[in-house]
Amino acid sequence: MMDDQPSKDAGGFLRLLKVLTPEQVLEVDRALAAIGPFGEVRLIKVKGRLRFIQQLESRDMLPSSKPR
Repeated sequence: MMDDQPSKDAGGFLRLLKVLTPEQVLEVDRALAAIGPFGEVRLIKVKGRLRFIQQLESRDMLPSSKPR
């Protein structure tokens, strides 16, 4: 019987993935790292497969509490 608990090594964890390839996981991670402190990363799935990674970056418009 297959154990669905993640392995401690990355290779074991990646073998448990059902939809994403290891390369797609890296791209999602890169997208998350690139958006900064505010934003969204959306995964668009078409016909059961990841088709697009959509990035939405936001900027905080509240005035800074630091005096100029």
